[in-house]
Amino acid sequence: MNRKLIFMIVMMITIASVLLAACSPAADCITTDGGTQICVSVNTVDKTATPGATPEPTSTPESGVITCTDGMEMLQIQPGQTVTVKSGCRVSGDIVVNGETLYDDNGDSGLLVDFQQEARVFAQWGASVNADSVDTWVQNMKNSGCTGTCSTVSVITWPR
Repeated sequence: MNRKLIFMIVMMITIASVLLAACSPAADCITTDGGTQICVSVNTVDKTATPGATPEPTSTPESGVITCTDGMEMLQIQPGQTVTVKSGCRVSGDIVVNGETLYDDNGDSGLLVDFQQEARVFAQWGASVNADSVDTWVQNMKNSGCTGTCSTVSVITWPR
C-alpha cells in the first residue's frame, strides 16, 4: 500500500478512536503498520454534591463583577483576569487595584485588601475573594495561606 494512504487510514482510525473514547470510558487502541500501538481513553467523572462536603471555590462570575455577602463561598479570580470588586469584599493575593500595584513580593507573607469602595482588580496570578471579616481572613492566612502558612499578613484598606 501507498504510505500516504496508510497514513490517512491511521489518522482516520485515530480520529474515530478519539470520538469513540469521548463516549466510552474504555480505551480504544489501534496498531500502526510498524507495530506501534496507540490507545486513547477518556474517563468522565460525575461531579455531584455530597451533603456536608467542603464546597470547592467557585470561579468568578462571567459578568466580571463580584458582590460579597455574609456566608458566601470563596470565589477565585482567575490568573490574568480583571474584575470589578464591590465594597464589602476582601481579596487576598498580589493584585493591581485601579492601576495601583499592591504586591508584597514575598512567598512567606500574605496581602489582604479590604474594599470599602468599588474598584477594578487585575490578578496576574489569581486571587481569592469573599466577605469574611479581616480578622478571620488574617487568621486563616496565618494558618494555611501563602506557601503553607503566612508568617505575616499585610492588610490594606481600599481606598487608601
